Amino acid sequence: EVLWVNYRIQDRNITTLENHLLTQQALIPLTGEVIHIVAESKPEGGQDLSTLKAFRTPWPGGAALIGIP
Repeated sequence: EVLWVNYRIQDRNITTLENHLLTQQALIPLTGEVIHIVAESKPEGGQDLSTLKAFRTPWPGGAALIGIP
């Protein structure tokens, strides 16, 4: 399954995080670099903000695989 997402959020303040419990994700920037913010999950659910990390996915030629063991 392929999902096209336009990341247009320019605000540097992070107010929400997505949670992918049952899926894996490949992030391939098509029009510009992406800064991807990730965190581990707590055993009881929700994000463990102490594990928050940011990754730069460059464009062209960059990609990130998320949830792949």
